[in-house]
Amino acid sequence: MNDSKRWKDPVVTSLEPLGKFYLAEDYHQDYLQKNPGGYTCHAIYFDSYLK
Repeated sequence: MNDSKRWKDPVVTSLEPLGKFYLAEDYHQDYLQKNPGGYTCHAIYFDSYLK
């Protein structure tokens, strides 16, 4: 991301202590195994950020 120079400031990740955790509902578990094409709509948008 930083090599693309798309943003003025560097893209960073901060690691924070875990707060309260909520387990997702069963239909969210193993989502891509249950829905192999489930994220195809995101791939179109994500690629645009790398150009």
